[in-house]
Amino acid sequence: MTSTFDSHAASSAGAFLESAAHARGVPGSSGLLVFGGGFTTFGAATHGYIAVYDEASGSYGDNSIWGADIGVRSSMGVPRKVAVYQNTVYVGAGDGSIWRCNKPGWTQVIVGPGSGNPVLDMCVWQGYLVIARQHQALRLWDGASETMMEDAANYPEGLPSCESLGVVTVGGVERLAFLWCLDLSPDFDWQPGYTDDGSTWTYGTRLISAGGSTSDNARRWCESSGEFYFIRDFEYAVSGSSGTNKMGQCKAYDPTTNTLATWQKPNPPGQSTRLPTFNITSSPLYNASLATVGGTAVVIGEQTQFSPTNVTFTACDRSVKLVPSTFGGTGDAVSSVGGFLSIAATIFEAGGDRIFVGPADHSTAAVVTQNGGGTISGGASLRLATFDGATWEAWPDQPNGGVWSVTRAASLTI
Repeated sequence: MTSTFDSHAASSAGAFLESAAHARGVPGSSGLLVFGGGFTTFGAATHGYIAVYDEASGSYGDNSIWGADIGVRSSMGVPRKVAVYQNTVYVGAGDGSIWRCNKPGWTQVIVGPGSGNPVLDMCVWQGYLVIARQHQALRLWDGASETMMEDAANYPEGLPSCESLGVVTVGGVERLAFLWCLDLSPDFDWQPGYTDDGSTWTYGTRLISAGGSTSDNARRWCESSGEFYFIRDFEYAVSGSSGTNKMGQCKAYDPTTNTLATWQKPNPPGQSTRLPTFNITSSPLYNASLATVGGTAVVIGEQTQFSPTNVTFTACDRSVKLVPSTFGGTGDAVSSVGGFLSIAATIFEAGGDRIFVGPADHSTAAVVTQNGGGTISGGASLRLATFDGATWEAWPDQPNGGVWSVTRAASLTI
C-alpha cells in the first residue's frame, strides 16, 4: 500500500493543529490519516490503538500490519502522539518511550524515562524526528539513535516542558519553532522561540501565567501561513471579588521575525481597554485549543464566556470563532460555531480542510450541537467529530476509547 498525498508530518510539524492539542492545517482533503489512542475497535473493526485510514479509498489499512498486538499494547501504553517518519508510523507513549511500526509488529526503539515524562509532541525537522517530553530536553532521532538538543543554560530554573513543536522554512532553512511551558511553581510561564541548527536558540517574550495550569499532552499550538497560534492561560482577578478566574487569551507567534501578537477586539462603549479573554473557570481546567479552519480562528475547550463584552453563547459555549482571524490588529466579531456541550473538548491534528475534535479527558463521550441548533448524528455517544469552519459532522467510524492524536501521512509503505 503506497500512496502519495500531502504530507502532514513533512510539513509544518506532523502534529496537532494535535493538542493538545494538541492544531495545524494541511491543504487538501485526500491522504492517509493515522489515529492513535486508547481504543481497541474503530468502527466495526478491531484496531489496536492505531487505525490508518485512506481517504481516497474510504477504507482502513490491515490491522494486522498497523495495529499493535495485546502484548505490545500492554507495554506501549496509550499512544499520546503519532507521527510519520521515514515512511512508517512512530508512537510516543505516556512513559516517554518511542515505538516504531515494522510492518508488521512494533519495536520499542527508545526506552522512556517514566510516566512523569510523557511524550507531548513530535515533528520531522531537517531529516530528524524531534521528540518533546514533559520536563525533558528535546531529543533528535535519526532512525538509529537518539541525541539531546537543548540550550539549557537559558533555564537556571530547570528544564521546561516543550508543549508544542512546529516547522517553517526561512531563507531556505527549516526553522524549528517551539513553545515552552516553564514550571516555576506555583506559576507557569510560556515562551515561544526557534532554532535553525539546534545550537543557536532564539527566544520570544515570556508570558507569566500566575497560578496557571499545564497538563500532559496539552493542545495549544497550530500553524497558519507560517505563524503559530496558541492559548495563554492565566488567573484573572474579578473586580469586586476576592477570587480569581482562570482565563485564556489568544496569541500568535511568528518565528520568522520572533514577534508575538494578541488577538484584539474593539472595546465596547464605556469600557476601558482590556484585552479579550476566554473564561475557563471550570475545574479541572482543560486548557483551550486554538485552530485555524475555514478562514477563521476557532477556540475549543472549557471556556464559557468571552470578555470584556461578557458574551455567553448558551447554546454552544465551548466553541467560538474569532472573525476575522487577525492577530496584531483588531478583529470585529466573536461568534458561536457550535461544539461539544456536555464536557470540555480539545482539538486534535488537522485532516486537510477540517479539524478533529474530541473530549479533553480522552475517555468519555459527548454531544455535538450543529451551528444553528440540533445535535449531529451519534447523539451523546460521540468520541470523535470534525469541523470544517461551518459544519460539524460525526466521524463515521467511532472508536470505543479515547483518541489522543491524529496525523496525516504522505505515504506509508509496506
